[in-house]
Amino acid sequence: MRKMSPLIPLFAAIDDMDPSFDYKQFDFITDRNNLRKLLRWASGSPDEKDFRIDVDVAGWTCLFTRLEAQNTDTVQGFMGYGHEYEKAATRVTRGCERATGHHRMISIDIDGLKILLRFTIEACTSSTNYTNDEDDLLAAFSGLGIGGASASTGRDTKKPQVTVPAVRGVSINQTTPRKVVPQSSLIELKTRAARRELDWEEVYPQVYLSQTAFLYLAKHDRGNFNTLEKIELGAKSMQTHARRAEQGIAKLKLVLQDILDAVKKEDVGVGLSLVSKDGKLALYKRQEGTGKGPGKDITDKFK
Repeated sequence: MRKMSPLIPLFAAIDDMDPSFDYKQFDFITDRNNLRKLLRWASGSPDEKDFRIDVDVAGWTCLFTRLEAQNTDTVQGFMGYGHEYEKAATRVTRGCERATGHHRMISIDIDGLKILLRFTIEACTSSTNYTNDEDDLLAAFSGLGIGGASASTGRDTKKPQVTVPAVRGVSINQTTPRKVVPQSSLIELKTRAARRELDWEEVYPQVYLSQTAFLYLAKHDRGNFNTLEKIELGAKSMQTHARRAEQGIAKLKLVLQDILDAVKKEDVGVGLSLVSKDGKLALYKRQEGTGKGPGKDITDKFK
């Protein structure tokens, strides 16, 4: 997106699927990565590094923009087999042959806070018979303390097609058929050396926030993959991890509420930044003209 807001594709895609979509219903619009950072901070994780999240307010909604430090250093050392395994173990969906990644937008409710969440997804179970039925596996998540997720866009395929103008020059290439992959078919792929255990304290909150139904764990011996464990995240065997995740989500909710209360005290249109440094989280005003704000064509959606 160069100098434009990284959130623009989110709005462009949803507008194309559902031109009447109500963005004003949400307290936050964000990528999952931002919530994971705040969750680690709220839980006192020793692994959390310093971070910055830019915050813009549209109406009563907080828009979080992920901000990563520019790093042009050459990658040194072995970085794992994850991407190569993904290419070898999955096949490309028709119409997405040139895609470099896939994202899903869902709505979640964390104890009354409504969040429009975008996250990356590696794969889904193979099926061409998608229906609009409720996702059975999602029911296993809905009782764990976080509101049920829904594929909030495009579920009603009977709506008449409406021409939607591009958002700031972003064009839409529509795939055929235009059906939303069921939430219950989404897969998170992980690879690990056979001798290493999965860090559930890190992984479970990741899939918990996005309500991803399955985790496929591929283990290897020096790059030779022999086993693939298919884990259903709503299974009874996952209840210990689920309860631990619930405790973290409760802390995250308190942090998000504090952020919401703080930004509402600021003047309209003022750019803000959440900065965590040396374990301390603070909210700052951005210098005018800095950051990648959403722009008028997006903020107008919240009037």
